[in-house]
Amino acid sequence: MNEKTVRKILPEEMALPEQVRATAYHQRRAPDAAEADEQAQDRRGREWGCFAPGGELMACAVNHAFTAFLEGKPVPMGGVGGVATLPEYRRGGAVRAIFGPLLQEAREQGETLSALYPFSHAFYRKFGYELADTRSVYAFPSEALRAFAHDGWARPLTAQEGAEEALALYNRFASRYNGALRRDLRQMRRQLPPARWQGDCAAYALGNERKWLAYISYQDRPAEGWGRVLVSRDIAWDGPEGLRAVLGFLHTLEPEYRRMELTLPEDVPLAALAEEPSTFDRTAHHSFMLRLTHVGRALACLPPPPRPYTVAVEDAFLPQNSGVYRVCAEGVTRVWEKPDLETSVHALTQLVVGYCDMHMAAMRLDVRVCGNEAALSAAFPRRPLFIQDYF
Repeated sequence: MNEKTVRKILPEEMALPEQVRATAYHQRRAPDAAEADEQAQDRRGREWGCFAPGGELMACAVNHAFTAFLEGKPVPMGGVGGVATLPEYRRGGAVRAIFGPLLQEAREQGETLSALYPFSHAFYRKFGYELADTRSVYAFPSEALRAFAHDGWARPLTAQEGAEEALALYNRFASRYNGALRRDLRQMRRQLPPARWQGDCAAYALGNERKWLAYISYQDRPAEGWGRVLVSRDIAWDGPEGLRAVLGFLHTLEPEYRRMELTLPEDVPLAALAEEPSTFDRTAHHSFMLRLTHVGRALACLPPPPRPYTVAVEDAFLPQNSGVYRVCAEGVTRVWEKPDLETSVHALTQLVVGYCDMHMAAMRLDVRVCGNEAALSAAFPRRPLFIQDYF
């Protein structure tokens, strides 16, 4: 063996990537046996490794099998996580070597999107990923929600009690947000405490005599000086009534918390809904990255355009995506035509998921609008994104 080798991790080798991660992430506590077994089951057949000439595992990554929403449609999405390299092998191209076959297989197996949480946005742009999420974190004194009231019921929510109803509500909520995961019951239960306020979080379901309206899970931490801060972890609601139910419920917790931090999608202007907007501090968080694994399938998920348009895409890392696509009401085809839009896969990812519209995309250095501007503007409006799952 004269050079590094990239391949899938074999079932009997599943301990090797965990050892690499423990070293790379400076972990000092091993997961308990049940947690370790569950993680191994999730990663079996999805774990990749890059091996040194002598056979040592240099780096690893896992491509989780997820389903995400795109324009309300469920599409296959890979979630790349657990990326780690031993210190002595860093800057040697081991991670890059993994991403090539990983994305090739993902495309061949039907994935439309690939997602990850980066340690460095610049690093993962080399593999075609681009920023695709800006969430708002509102920090405010707990009394700022006094205008809201919830006169329905509130019930403790756990992994064993109410998880099925919470899952149905979450998936209705998530279908409005591109990139959000469509969860299954196991994924939903992972978001909830195993029992009432067990572990580091609590969760409550909210509703009225007709239906469930919302749920929220949260944890607390000490406030600077005195008191405690409520920090939201996972949230979903049905329509404006559901959002008001969440805010009204949080108001009832005012005696327990000095301040609150609520993470919300960009299409919820919380400060503008309150009596005193000046008491709210809003911070934009930029973390999640996406890439189009299959450009044709992604474009086909968009609403049929009233007018056809053509787009030329350049994808250096996954060249099967490169080419000119014609998009019309009848579908998406590869063509040899002069394009209306020339773009990198990075910019096209942002356009497809709605992170930016054509006005914003045209500011990028890797976008060139050649014509048919009205059709392009209609095809790529801004759309809300909100991702709450970590991997």
